[in-house]
Amino acid sequence: MTLRLLHGGQHRERWLDVWKRTRAQDPFAHPDYYDLFTKPGVTPLCAVAEDDQGRPKAAFPFLLRELSVLPWTPIGETRRDIAVAAGYGGAYVCEGVEPCDPEAFWRDIEEWARTNEVVCADARVSLYRDEILPLSNWQETPSCDNIIVDLDEVRDRGHAGFRPSLRKKLRQAARAGVTAGPENSAAAFEAFRDLYLHTMGRREATEHYYFTAQFFERLHAQLADGLARLFIGRGPDRTPVCAEIVLLGAHRVYDFLAGSNEAARSINAHALLRATVCDWLAGHGEWREFVLGGGNAPDDDLFRHKQRFAPLGRRPYHVASRIYDPGGYAELVRMRGEYQKSQGLAPHVARRFPKYR
Repeated sequence: MTLRLLHGGQHRERWLDVWKRTRAQDPFAHPDYYDLFTKPGVTPLCAVAEDDQGRPKAAFPFLLRELSVLPWTPIGETRRDIAVAAGYGGAYVCEGVEPCDPEAFWRDIEEWARTNEVVCADARVSLYRDEILPLSNWQETPSCDNIIVDLDEVRDRGHAGFRPSLRKKLRQAARAGVTAGPENSAAAFEAFRDLYLHTMGRREATEHYYFTAQFFERLHAQLADGLARLFIGRGPDRTPVCAEIVLLGAHRVYDFLAGSNEAARSINAHALLRATVCDWLAGHGEWREFVLGGGNAPDDDLFRHKQRFAPLGRRPYHVASRIYDPGGYAELVRMRGEYQKSQGLAPHVARRFPKYR
């Protein structure tokens, strides 16, 4: 087995060919999805295990992040870390070849990481464990459960699988004059962007959720390429009040980004919008599941809202981490703490692994 590193920009066509050979064909492994997150100090890569004939056996997409771009690292910092992009990931299994040895694959990744001054790795793990290699020598931690809508049930029973309280809200929204559906105009995308940013401000979201202008430009292009779909919910006067973008995979669809304003709440617009997304997916493809994701904390309001669409659709979700350089990791945590203190800032509390970010 040979480990080959593909660069998102230089080797897009090869990465795309590998993606087409994966069992999942998940949008979160697509080179154009990873391209969304390209920025100074962040490079999308895909580690591919190849057999003796050059055929892919497994593919691990990730972001290589230079620590030198962080304001608290010293001049001349050369270390990096790696992370799975927002959503889900892992080493995706490829079809048509002999199975990949997971221990050998992750051993090769570790050797590459140590050679390239990678301190640690962070991964949000795919919900579909049969489509990725087992995470040998990674530390897994349970995170917020996720909700998955069974689209076959929507095809067979319509909204009967939704909770009665949700069905009542959908009737109220319809009577209030709310309409929703897919849209692809530039004006619709700008409305989505405004609603998304408004929502992040209302929720006092961290910097992590404020994407670059380049990110939105590339996301808009992916709507045209068919990798994503935009849905808009409009109030009685046809003004956009909520919006949602979903990512389209070969076998399932993922909720990605959403936003709404205050007017949407009073008329249950976002509930009707999401129900419309379920209906559209059930009627326009062979997708079997719509992954809504989880909440910001276990069983919070966001999670319970999603669960109304699939009361039986709860699935466990894990995050995983791997420290390749324990000494370097501890040093970075200490450096971040000293920086906070020197700047008169509150002690740093990491949102998630690694502790220094």
